[in-house]
Amino acid sequence: MRARARLAPQTLVVIVAAVAGARLGLRPVSDNSTLVHLRTGLELVRTGHVPRSDPYSFTAPGHPWVVQSWFASLLYGAAYRLGGHLFVALQGALMAATAAVVALTARASTAWRSAVAATIAIAASAPGWSPRPLIFELLCLALVVLVTERDLDARWLVPIVWLWVNTHGSYPLGLLWLGARAVGDAIDRRGRPTEALRRIGWFGVGLVVAMANPLTWHLLTFPFVALHKRSVFQGIVEWRSPNFQNGNSFVALLFIVAALLVLMRARLPWADTLPVLGFLASALIAERNLAPFGVVLAPALAHALSGPPQAPLWPAAREWATRVGQSTRFAVTVVAVAAAALAGLLARSIGQPVLDLASYPVAAVNRLATTGRLGPGHHIAEIDVVGCYLIWRAGPATKVFIDDRYDMYPTSVTNAAGALGAAQGGEHKVLDTYHVDTVLWSTSSALPGALQAEGWVETYADPHWVVLQRAGS
Repeated sequence: MRARARLAPQTLVVIVAAVAGARLGLRPVSDNSTLVHLRTGLELVRTGHVPRSDPYSFTAPGHPWVVQSWFASLLYGAAYRLGGHLFVALQGALMAATAAVVALTARASTAWRSAVAATIAIAASAPGWSPRPLIFELLCLALVVLVTERDLDARWLVPIVWLWVNTHGSYPLGLLWLGARAVGDAIDRRGRPTEALRRIGWFGVGLVVAMANPLTWHLLTFPFVALHKRSVFQGIVEWRSPNFQNGNSFVALLFIVAALLVLMRARLPWADTLPVLGFLASALIAERNLAPFGVVLAPALAHALSGPPQAPLWPAAREWATRVGQSTRFAVTVVAVAAAALAGLLARSIGQPVLDLASYPVAAVNRLATTGRLGPGHHIAEIDVVGCYLIWRAGPATKVFIDDRYDMYPTSVTNAAGALGAAQGGEHKVLDTYHVDTVLWSTSSALPGALQAEGWVETYADPHWVVLQRAGS
């Protein structure tokens, strides 16, 4: 009986979802933000303490820095030190866990309906999954939803919140979901939503416990401090409204439309409707919110698909599918195929490089290294993505102009970076102010041509990147 319970059809849905999640995570890492987190994690392992000020740039040296994902970085660094492919395996495990928990929250009245709900929710969310601390946000949000949907002991929220606060600064999303759920529950009940308020209370206890960390209360205030720089974040693609014409966002759009079609056919309670509407609005405002929107779709889809049964168009086919889905042979086959797929994914990941650096100026930085331009003796100007690569490769000995930690940099630095990118005359003042003697830039930008016209010397060029040195430096 126990063996059969483990191989129940609903469990098979979760297993398949976990393998699909592992497939997304077990691949070489190319995300520029992850490179900074990985270098920071390695420094944490080496030094044993979390930095309180910026160790990576020459434009904001010693500027206060809240390492809001310190625990995620520590896990990355420890895994990488034990073996680079263990770092990739960690990413695979995190995405597998996220997909599995989403599938658990998508549990409907039958396994086939659960599979449909889980597939739509994960497919709507997964285009935004990447191997960086964002995945902790999605995992923790899914766990908060699971505790609520399965009516688990609300005290589970305490360790979940601790993990969330110490790995990603998006924990207010959990409170927003619980709050929307509580308001909807109050409307449905026409009374006090006691259980919903109890969960919010335990979430608050989790926030208090979460202050047990190297940065104490600074992690709790970080999301609100970052709001003061919302104008800066608007220059980042993922903080803008989604462009549904690109690949990943278009795939998400297709499944979001499918989800909305399913939801509109059902008469859902306000406890399901309000969270979906709130997260849909946030997803339309910022592309980075598409992924959490997919997560909160799961329980609403499950409830919509679990409505009153309708007469099937093909009764014989449904009866056959039900009989096959409940057979032990089918369950064993699915588990065997899932195990083989997971083994194959692990084997393939071991045969691939840990980091995919094809989009970074590796050869150009090699030239800088051979000519002695890396290190504290020179100031190199570069775009934020390249700054992340330089931090990974040569930080903190080599200082960067800027990287993607826009929450940390003073506005004057982000404005200076914008002036370099625009190359409309303000770049000379920026380069002089920060004593820049080397520029590593994209060949498609106007900046290299403008600097060469002013006497800067080209020392390296390839189809994508160019290195310029100040004349006489």
